[in-house]
Amino acid sequence: MNEEEAKGLIGDTTVTAYRRVHEVIASVLDRVVMLKALRSDDKVTFQKILQELLIELSRALVLVKYQQARKQLFHCLAMKLASLVRATSRILRKSLDELNKNAQNYDDIVENVVNTLIRARTLLDALTTLVYMYGKKHGKRE
Repeated sequence: MNEEEAKGLIGDTTVTAYRRVHEVIASVLDRVVMLKALRSDDKVTFQKILQELLIELSRALVLVKYQQARKQLFHCLAMKLASLVRATSRILRKSLDELNKNAQNYDDIVENVVNTLIRARTLLDALTTLVYMYGKKHGKRE
């Protein structure tokens, strides 16, 4: 992505508003560490964590929409963040459904969830870099 494309994606996003959104989404995605530590006999704990993550991702989506409505997140960036949250939620929901149907592939499901959260966090960090480079700071673009 070149500078012009990055600026087009970030638009009038404020760093402060983005930081609030980033903090919420990142805290959900960073729970991957807990998932990595689970053993095969921790199915109930894993299910509970997935359910909690889904609730937290729903809250994150509300925050993205709220900041967009306040014109603190540029609509293109808000759409990317919402897409990231929805895609992650969809994969977690599918994993939870698979786990409820068939516990035999538990380790594969955990690995898929962990990889999904890692990839989502990488994308979030890439967007963060762009916001800090091209976003508005204290009402001014730097």
